[in-house]
Amino acid sequence: MKFPALKELATTNVIYIEIDSTIREGIELMLSNVHRNVIVKDGEKFRILMIADLVYIKKRNIDQNRSLRSLDLPFITALDKETNILACVEHLKKQIEYICTLNSDGSLHGIVTLTDIISHIDPDTLIENYTLREYLHLGTSIMEAGEEELVLDIFDRFEQSSFDSVVITRRNVPIGILTAKDILKALKSDIDLNIPARELMTSPVRTLYVESTIKEALEFINSNAFKRVIVIDSGGYLSGAITQKELISLTYNRWSQLIKEHFSELQEINRILLIENQQYKTRALTDQLTGLYNRHYFIELFDKRQKDEESRFISDTLLLIDIDNFKQINDNYGHNTGDKVLSAVSKTLINSLRGNDIAGRWGGEEFVVLLLMSEIEEAMEVAQKISRNIAALKVNGNLSVTVSIGINAFHGIQRLEDVISKADEALYEAKRSGRNCIRYAL
Repeated sequence: MKFPALKELATTNVIYIEIDSTIREGIELMLSNVHRNVIVKDGEKFRILMIADLVYIKKRNIDQNRSLRSLDLPFITALDKETNILACVEHLKKQIEYICTLNSDGSLHGIVTLTDIISHIDPDTLIENYTLREYLHLGTSIMEAGEEELVLDIFDRFEQSSFDSVVITRRNVPIGILTAKDILKALKSDIDLNIPARELMTSPVRTLYVESTIKEALEFINSNAFKRVIVIDSGGYLSGAITQKELISLTYNRWSQLIKEHFSELQEINRILLIENQQYKTRALTDQLTGLYNRHYFIELFDKRQKDEESRFISDTLLLIDIDNFKQINDNYGHNTGDKVLSAVSKTLINSLRGNDIAGRWGGEEFVVLLLMSEIEEAMEVAQKISRNIAALKVNGNLSVTVSIGINAFHGIQRLEDVISKADEALYEAKRSGRNCIRYAL
């Protein structure tokens, strides 16, 4: 089996624009070509203008005569067109799922997407007995909305996530799908986005059953040029989704078996597999943005702690931490700055804790910390240190941040739901007291 170079996969009819062009020129180029994104050339590097940027510009009435440089568009990975596909898959697992291919002189050659890679995977190389049910837990969470939800509100959620489509459901049964490309067409036609999703969605939505094989899923996504498979159970209810990313990763083990005869390529695939395994392990345990333990793994660690024999006789403390006025930060400074705030607060939080404490992202702008073997006095000292250190932050050089903290000290075996509930009551009291303060549960 020969693994192709990027030049064999790349789409070469790529539209691009210079970074000092106006926002209006970038939008007109995107709409006239009905592309979901436009490559923006910034010197020897490349950025990308996406549909989410168009809605961001429209909602905030940004002057379209300003240059594209003023939007702080994300960079896109650029690799030589001779690069082997094995060396590029890890780049496509980032939030920006595109790679620019370059000629030997550094000029733009084309662009590679996950769809391009999917189309070069031979379905016959896959083990047919593995079903979607067995792998669904590896898939990403899916964005779901009701048929009466406004399209503009849905696109607000697009801005805050990595999704580019949303499944429209009625009583948890998929009835349609709304993609970023649908919204692009609506923008081109100057359709008001303050309409129910049912008026713009594509219906019916194409789905696969949970008992479908990985081979069938790959053939399905390849033949339809879809970015993800929407999965339903035998009753027709939404079960989840598996994206192109997961399907590519699921093929790796099978690939590795088939290329053992090609010794020169075996070392390279093994290196990629090690990277893949580590990435999946990290993703399973941590929150991608903050690097803290994710909610699922924090719950697992809490449960393990409760099962320890010594936990029956000692006191632990839980802190529930919420960034003050976080919505205003997103509204006033944009979601890129909001992400920087979350990242900075997380790093400061970790640096403020003791060596054996456990910190996680509970959700949104909320964090949770388990202080092992601590009484309320010690927990208050840690909370005060966290509050001081975060208040001293300057994000982007001038943006100050504060947090409110709820504390719940508990003894012996407790249910996490009960522990969180009391900490949340204390956090609510901290918010009601004016924010940037600490309260503990009585």
